[in-house]
Amino acid sequence: IHHGGNNSFTECLFFGKPAIVMSYVWDGHDNAMRAEESGHGFKLDRYEWSEEQLAEKLHACLNDEAMRQRLQRTSVQMQSRKGPQDAAAILDKVLNDA
Repeated sequence: IHHGGNNSFTECLFFGKPAIVMSYVWDGHDNAMRAEESGHGFKLDRYEWSEEQLAEKLHACLNDEAMRQRLQRTSVQMQSRKGPQDAAAILDKVLNDA
């Protein structure tokens, strides 16, 4: 359960964990919608939610096999990208060509 910031949402995806996003501002609203629309989690109103709604979302996060598989595929794909190494190589090239 998080506020939906880009870092929080990306870390959930990277590690294959479902998200219940209770957005606050800006990117949180977009990421809450993306989590739900893509089947990687749920959006839940930050202030207007019931215990039943939260229990339903938690149950789905723990027991939805299709979501678990989807998150696993996303995690494998993200972790295979080697973003930090690629970014370092680009920066090194920029600095050396300057």
